[in-house]
Amino acid sequence: MDLEFRAAAKKLEREREAERRRREKQKAQERRAKEDAAKAQERVRALAEQKRLQRVEAARQAAEQEEQRRTGVHFAASLRAVPFVKANTNRVVLPKSVLEALERQRALDVVKGPMTFALSVNVVDGETTTTTTTHCGVDEFTAEEGTVAIPPAVALSLARERGVDWLTGRQVAVEFVELERHERVKIECQPRGGGFHVGDQEVVNIDLKSVLMRTLRDVLTLTTGDWIPVRHEGKNYHLVVRSISPEPAVLVLNTDVEVDLLPSESVEQEQQRKKAQHAARERRQAVIEAIAAALPPEPPASEPGLVTLRARFPHGKNHTRRFARAATLRAVLDWAATGLPEPPEDMEVLEPSAGPDAVLAEFVLVRSGLGSQSKQVFSVVEADKTLEALNFATRESLLVNWAGRDADSEDPDEVAAMEVRDEEEQLKEAVVNDSGDTGQAEPAAASFSAALQQAEQKHDQELEANQLEQALRDSMAQAEADGMQEPVDKIAVYHQLIANGLTPHQAAQTAQHFSPQIRELEIMGFSNHAKNVELLQRYQGRLERVINLLAGGD
Repeated sequence: MDLEFRAAAKKLEREREAERRRREKQKAQERRAKEDAAKAQERVRALAEQKRLQRVEAARQAAEQEEQRRTGVHFAASLRAVPFVKANTNRVVLPKSVLEALERQRALDVVKGPMTFALSVNVVDGETTTTTTTHCGVDEFTAEEGTVAIPPAVALSLARERGVDWLTGRQVAVEFVELERHERVKIECQPRGGGFHVGDQEVVNIDLKSVLMRTLRDVLTLTTGDWIPVRHEGKNYHLVVRSISPEPAVLVLNTDVEVDLLPSESVEQEQQRKKAQHAARERRQAVIEAIAAALPPEPPASEPGLVTLRARFPHGKNHTRRFARAATLRAVLDWAATGLPEPPEDMEVLEPSAGPDAVLAEFVLVRSGLGSQSKQVFSVVEADKTLEALNFATRESLLVNWAGRDADSEDPDEVAAMEVRDEEEQLKEAVVNDSGDTGQAEPAAASFSAALQQAEQKHDQELEANQLEQALRDSMAQAEADGMQEPVDKIAVYHQLIANGLTPHQAAQTAQHFSPQIRELEIMGFSNHAKNVELLQRYQGRLERVINLLAGGD
């Protein structure tokens, strides 16, 4: 007996010892787990602190680089916008006080390259205020104090779709910045509205590369969001700068500019519309499949009180089915929906996410009347009425037709085109006289739209003069190639005639046909070029007759 008690006591002692060791081991494991968790948390905190310090250091370095880039020159002011007539440039005119403020900071000595400025204007739309920003160079410092004279190209980039006259008298924030110049810049441009089309139909035959090179020739900076006015054959087209690489604002001085042309706004909208319609049609098909799966079986012909419906669908196919007179029109509409063809491409499919009724609203059921009864049209509005309540006979013939196919609707492309044309008319509503190019200071304009039109007129004149001069050069080159060396430099005569008041077209025609006679008359002392040209044209270049008339005082 004592042996049994001793054995039991030893066994209990062993079990207690084993339990103690187990608890100690468990506590040690829990202690190690806590230590490991604390170490992990410490590593996370250290890593977070390291990243925070890295961000702080990156911000500090960026601030230093920005300060270095700005060369330590600071200038900011709010100036009133006034128009400045100058075509194809984004250089503004600033007051003399701005130059004095920059000179006090030795900006002319420390700034590398041309001075550039950021122009910003606030746009208030209800309770929302946004800021439109562009960059520009400076043409001169002769503006009236408190104002900034802005050329049409810069005004377009600030006003955008609101029209350049929106900028009149507004306060513009002007800040000195020093933009980076890159050897190579890539920009993505999107034509506004219908792009390079006449009435969104006929494609304009335009050498866009040459036109852009001519347009960007006098442009000093480019900013994401800028509007680039493109002038071609007396018409305006606008390109919107959607992206610039490597920076959103760059100095384009002796820079290789690569231009990618995106689809026009109208084309992009049409692509988005087609994409949305494709997705809607896929969801529509899923709804129709769900409707088909939920259709109850057709009642047997032996069942009393039936209505047999024969329906003709838009694609010309006929389908027949029996319905109980107590059934609702919804059952008929559900059945008709399962037999519908794909909607026409020009038909806007309703978004079916609201449920089956969106699909049922796409079509109507038409029942031709008998005798004096008129045609009846049933739609989803009557979906919960029974066939008996709608006076369906034992046999009925129905026509399934798309709803609203005869309704008047506006063509979205035509609406977009009208908006673009209206905008161009708004920009050109002021009629101004041709200012010419006399080499004097640019004339003042009453409004930004007047400045825009004057700049466009000057641009067209310059383009015409360049084309006429090139035609003269081609003529001289061809004559030389044919062994007919020209005795008189037609280009020199052309420029001399322009300097004496002739239009480029008149000067080009005269230089082409009467250059030797013009030179001969000059040598003889007849310097009234307008009179000389008039007589040469009247007498088809017969120099003796012209000399006699001029010598006789006629």
